[in-house]
Amino acid sequence: MKNIMLLLILVFAISFTYACSPKSNPAQALPNKTVSFNSCGNHVCDHNETLESCPADCSIPNSCNDSDEGKRIGVFGAVSGISENKEFRHSDNCTNANTVKEFYCDGPLWKSEEIPCAEKSAGNPYCKDGSVYHDATTYSCVEGACVEDQKTEPVEKCTEGCADGKCIKPAPPVVLDPSVDSCVDSDNGNNPLIKGTVTGFKDKKQYRFTDFCEESTLNEFVCQGNTYDQIKTSCPADAYGDQFCKGNNVYRPLTTYSCVLGACIPTSTQKMYQFCSKGCAAGSCTQ
Repeated sequence: MKNIMLLLILVFAISFTYACSPKSNPAQALPNKTVSFNSCGNHVCDHNETLESCPADCSIPNSCNDSDEGKRIGVFGAVSGISENKEFRHSDNCTNANTVKEFYCDGPLWKSEEIPCAEKSAGNPYCKDGSVYHDATTYSCVEGACVEDQKTEPVEKCTEGCADGKCIKPAPPVVLDPSVDSCVDSDNGNNPLIKGTVTGFKDKKQYRFTDFCEESTLNEFVCQGNTYDQIKTSCPADAYGDQFCKGNNVYRPLTTYSCVLGACIPTSTQKMYQFCSKGCAAGSCTQ
């Protein structure tokens, strides 16, 4: 019994000694070092990564945006975006009076090309002031875009008047018999755009009457069989032609008529038809 008591006292003493001794901290056994992780290549540009240290994660994808949406030399535009990790912006410009340097996008990349403006063109001939004219369209590079300009140019000066865009050829002389009633009209009938004269014989007497204006009314002489007649008529109504680009806006040619010296004389002017905020191409505003 005495031995058992001694054994219990020994076990209690050992337990008490262990409980009161200072315990070791595992964390204190580790050296005071900062743990670093190499995350380059995870497709995320972390706060401790830069373009220089990790281009795989921190590179910016190439991108390109074109304000005039392609190779549109009639509209000024600019490309902008990212190229080789840097922002860029390039604007269309004129390399000379007839050539535009056009910037455009090819996918995410920007490109440029020197493109000449269109060559001079001429419209159909028409009559103006008794002679032949046409509207000539020229193109030139102005502030990074090919600009269209239309001017009226003389083609041929007519001595006998103009009809259907051509000079009237002088009529061959006609020899009439004084003993027979007759009538010849130099402008071949009721033709208000041409000053004409009727000549002939009536009751063996020769006559000659020339078209004339009475304010805005045209007095047209015509033949009725072997005699003449006088017709009072008005000049044609004003007429608009097909629209075209002039500068950056849409214009239409306007033809007005007035009675001058025995004929209805057309006069052509250019009237702005539509203002275009984004420029003009092929006779319409650019969308």
